[in-house]
Amino acid sequence: MAANLLALGLKGNDTFNIGTARESTINEVYRILNQLIGSNKPEKHGPGKEGEQFRSVIDPSHALKVMGWKPRFSLDTGLRETVDFFRKAKA
Repeated sequence: MAANLLALGLKGNDTFNIGTARESTINEVYRILNQLIGSNKPEKHGPGKEGEQFRSVIDPSHALKVMGWKPRFSLDTGLRETVDFFRKAKA
């Protein structure tokens, strides 16, 4: 959200990658979410698909250079806040 608000104040158009600059796997995200929601469902894997992305990391250095933005939350904290947001919205 902070990065979006900073970008609104910029003149012209630009593209920014917003993330932690730390590689995360889908399995890692799944395990964190499983823990946060109190589930113990095991990971379920199928065969890989052609062109499927297996690794991902976002480099936010352009956002830092242009807007002064840098990540303030770890993946765990960001996912926890997201889960909390949806729990409150559902209540």
